[in-house]
Amino acid sequence: MSETYERFLGTSIVRYVVLKKLLKENNGAKRSDIAKMILRAIAVSYPEGLVSISQWMDMIIKHMVKAELIEKKEKRYYVTEKGARLVESLEKFMKAAGFSIKEKTNSP
Repeated sequence: MSETYERFLGTSIVRYVVLKKLLKENNGAKRSDIAKMILRAIAVSYPEGLVSISQWMDMIIKHMVKAELIEKKEKRYYVTEKGARLVESLEKFMKAAGFSIKEKTNSP
């Protein structure tokens, strides 16, 4: 797999994870909360690439706002209808392809 494709796939998964988490929590999230989600996902995917992590977090958040997947209201970010539809479509695709992304829990 090429590095460009891997990065695209990686950022797509990160966006999905952020949207899914925001949908789960109806009260939105602060920018710092989204940044933490992105940091955790990237740290697992690219442990050697943490040098430019803050630039990557900003880029992902800005692109999600620009693509109208999330919107900012009173210092919190919320999933838009477009973002919710994307999550639904991705879940259908993943189910048809036979794979899933599960949230890691700290409990044994």
